[in-house]
Amino acid sequence: MRLSSSRYSPLYLGLVARLVWEVRGLRPDAIIEAIRNAETFFWEELGMGRGCPNDTYLMQEESCEECPSGKYGVNCNESCSAHCAGTNNACSHINGSCVEGCDPGYTGETCNQECPSGKYGVNCNKRCSAHCAGTANACSHINGSCVEGCDPGYTGETCNQECPSGKYGVNCNKSCSAHCAGTNNACSHINGSCAEGCFPGYTGETCEKRKYAERSS
Repeated sequence: MRLSSSRYSPLYLGLVARLVWEVRGLRPDAIIEAIRNAETFFWEELGMGRGCPNDTYLMQEESCEECPSGKYGVNCNESCSAHCAGTNNACSHINGSCVEGCDPGYTGETCNQECPSGKYGVNCNKRCSAHCAGTANACSHINGSCVEGCDPGYTGETCNQECPSGKYGVNCNKSCSAHCAGTNNACSHINGSCAEGCFPGYTGETCEKRKYAERSS
C-alpha cells in the first residue's frame, strides 16, 4: 500500500508510518485494517483534512473537491444560512459568507444575526419609526412594521404616515368635528383639536361642547 505525499498531510503520513512500524508481524489484512482505523481516527475524530486546502474540501478518491452547493467549512459539515440573499442562498464554501449579502432583517458574515434593536431592512440600514407605539418604538427587524401599532395620529405599516385629512387618533378611527371652523373642518391628526377653532356656539378642544349664552338678569 503506497500513500502519495501530495495527497496526505505530513502528520497523517507520520501516524500511518508509526502504526505500520508498531504492528509489524501482523497479517497484511490486519495491517490494512489498522491503517484504515488510523485514517478514520485522523479524519473523523481529530477533524483534520488529508491534504485538502483550508479543510473546506471533500476528499474524493484521488482528489479534493469543493464543498457541494449549500455547504461549507471543515468536512463541509456546515450549511449556508437560510437568510443568505438570492434564490439559492449561496455562500462561500470556505467560511459561509453569503455571496449576495443578507436577506432584509439579517446581518453578519453568515447572515445568522438579526438586526439590532431599533434597526431593520437590508443591511439593517433603516430605523424603526419614532411613531411606533410603546416606550421602545419596537418594530420588526425585517420590514419595520411596528410591534405595538402606531402612536395616535399615524398609520401605515411603519407608522410614518399621518392620518388622512379629516381623521385623527389611534388607527385614525375618529373624525374631525363638524363644528371645527373653516371650510374643511380641519383638525389635528393626533388629538382632533380644531385647527381654526370652533364655529359659534361650540367650545372645547374638539368643539363638541355646546356653548350656551348667559341669561341676562
